[in-house]
Amino acid sequence: MTSINLDLSMFPSFASVLFRKVGNNVWVKELGYGVGTVIAVKNGKVVCSGASCTDEVIAQWAGTWFNPYDYISKVSRRLRSLVEVLLSTYSGLRLITSSYYPDRLIIAIATFLSRRTSYHTNVVKWVKAIFSGIEEYRAKYIVKRIPEVGGNYQLSTLHEVVEDLERVVVSSNLRGWELRRELLGIKNVGPKIADAFLLFTGEGTIFTPSDVHYSRFARRLGLVGSEEVLIPNKNMCLTYGVNCMECPVRSKCLTGRSIIELGELSGYIQTIAYIHDKVYCSLRRCGECAFKRICVI
Repeated sequence: MTSINLDLSMFPSFASVLFRKVGNNVWVKELGYGVGTVIAVKNGKVVCSGASCTDEVIAQWAGTWFNPYDYISKVSRRLRSLVEVLLSTYSGLRLITSSYYPDRLIIAIATFLSRRTSYHTNVVKWVKAIFSGIEEYRAKYIVKRIPEVGGNYQLSTLHEVVEDLERVVVSSNLRGWELRRELLGIKNVGPKIADAFLLFTGEGTIFTPSDVHYSRFARRLGLVGSEEVLIPNKNMCLTYGVNCMECPVRSKCLTGRSIIELGELSGYIQTIAYIHDKVYCSLRRCGECAFKRICVI
């Protein structure tokens, strides 16, 4: 496989809020488990320094735990050649995750705050401010810090649910679809937030945080076919079932259709879509786009 591009891989990952970039493909752990650990890619090799460096830590924080090429055979025949092009174009991309405590709570907070705002401009700044000098990574301390950071609706609504987030993602032993169900039971947590949390804490690559970026990308490249599909919403999931594999309307839903067509590459392809839409489509850099010959605008 091509060498990991750590900077590219950190860009779409909600786990990146735990780190700070200190050089080209060099990141230091700034929040949560293993603070001070440095993860880097040098001369094509992953390098880790610090007391927390283990094979599992390196696998999660450098994304080596998941090789997308292992799952091409699970993709529908209709899309296999297209997916091979996507993987080749973004060959250095990995899924950066962290499943440790208190990283899970921090990532849950970051995904919650990402509603209708810029992750890189606002969410990262808010999360760093919330946890700056905090006594302990616990909801009872976080609640006190939130009003000091700001009063916008993202932070105000976080203040209402941070204890619920802690209960579900830290205190419970739920995983996978059961965890998704509990997350969707929290006020203002929709499918995108739940699936982003599940994807970037390593719960599974089938979890697909569908949004406008993925919808636009999927439509232009024909990832979900010619039929119109809906971006899932909370009511839709709670009505028909939070397990996409068992949902009776999954073929009419962007997330469900993505899972049907792409299998365990679904979350990874959505990650590519997010990057590509942010860097090219939304900026109308069509002339530089690697997919311009197959794009239907």
